[in-house]
Amino acid sequence: WNNRMNRYVRHGSKGIALLDQSSSVPRLHYVFDVSDTGVRRNSRDPEVWQLGPDLVQPVSEMLAREYGVRHERIT
Repeated sequence: WNNRMNRYVRHGSKGIALLDQSSSVPRLHYVFDVSDTGVRRNSRDPEVWQLGPDLVQPVSEMLAREYGVRHERIT
């Protein structure tokens, strides 16, 4: 948040733990939601991605292929 968006993480905010299995040793990485951040001069707002109707099928197929999640569970 600091370097890319020029925002700061509010004191006392709790991070969201994500399991990173991209290397041989799994590790936890902590991330913060935009609601846990504050703005500075020249800060940027994140672009919020939404699952539009045109993306439901390709995203559903990828989730089914990669994680075994069926379409009915993501809409």
